[in-house]
Amino acid sequence: MKDLSRLQTGLLLSLALLFIHGPLLFQSGALQRDIVLQSYPWLYYEQLCLQAGRLPTWNPYLACGYPMGADPQSQVWYPLHLLLKWMPTVTEMTLRCFLLLHFALSAWFLYLFARSLARSRRAALIAALAYSSSGFFLGHGEHYSWIVAQCWLTATLLFCQRYLQANQKQYVIAAGLTYGLAILGGYPGLVAAGGLALL
Repeated sequence: MKDLSRLQTGLLLSLALLFIHGPLLFQSGALQRDIVLQSYPWLYYEQLCLQAGRLPTWNPYLACGYPMGADPQSQVWYPLHLLLKWMPTVTEMTLRCFLLLHFALSAWFLYLFARSLARSRRAALIAALAYSSSGFFLGHGEHYSWIVAQCWLTATLLFCQRYLQANQKQYVIAAGLTYGLAILGGYPGLVAAGGLALL
């Protein structure tokens, strides 16, 4: 059986992700609990601070003062959140897009990882779809920091595998950078467990 082309693979993966995670973008009330009650206020305050030219290390509006810079889950140090400085305002759609971006990156990193093992685009596509529609991603969509951590841990796994195959230093550096992104943007317990799993 003929393998899929790169274009076919990319198109199928994009359509499948849109089907699986599409309700995040289009369905009213798709975002609930933690992402709305915790992540949204953090992102909103983070944006206000970045636009004012200061770091959001302390939030005086939460719990009589809250040390956001000391809490890894608030993601103050996550580089992707620097984009907030140039956005007009943080809305529910901003959260939806950030979440969908990390779902898509996770699927893409897993596709590349599976492709390095299986050599078949079809098999790698099936692995990426199974991964991105797994209970973890569907069940923890409300835990933004968990999704961010898992996204970058998947990339770290990919670069560790590539290092083992090619024995080139750039993959060790890439693995370190992506693990650093998982630390800066993710849930500490998940990042620690992922680090132990990589050992």
